[in-house]
Amino acid sequence: VVTHALPDGALQGDGLVDSWSPASRVLTAHTAGSLQPVQRRANYRVPVAHRLVIACARDGQIALEEAITADVSVTGVGCTPKARLHEHEMIGGYLVTPVGIIPLVLQVVEAAASSRERTHCRIGEVTPTDLRMLTMHLRRTEVLRIGTAPSELRDS
Repeated sequence: VVTHALPDGALQGDGLVDSWSPASRVLTAHTAGSLQPVQRRANYRVPVAHRLVIACARDGQIALEEAITADVSVTGVGCTPKARLHEHEMIGGYLVTPVGIIPLVLQVVEAAASSRERTHCRIGEVTPTDLRMLTMHLRRTEVLRIGTAPSELRDS
């Protein structure tokens, strides 16, 4: 098995090592088939840039804010919001995808220190129908992007 490390996981596949250079730490290998992405996270994240409209409570008022997603999984969203969000904050909103609008309730897990950094949110509530639509969209996106989709994004 040949494994190539990536920032968010690794590429892995069957193959043979051709050479290894300890001085430059370069491994050359050829694979018998294609390499498959393997992520370190519990839930597979798909890199997609979608509009995320969120409703935040600010000064006793509800403010609509926008964010752009960096990645989406069936359990969470990584995004760059224009508004400053706070850890553990519950926010309502909707994700605008090519297959439709998906209403979500999100909980901020890790708030970004600046608008250039990523905020991570857990999907707290989504209807079963909308979860199926999200899963279908993520599966199709990955098939188009890399030619396959991980098992958690396949038909259930």
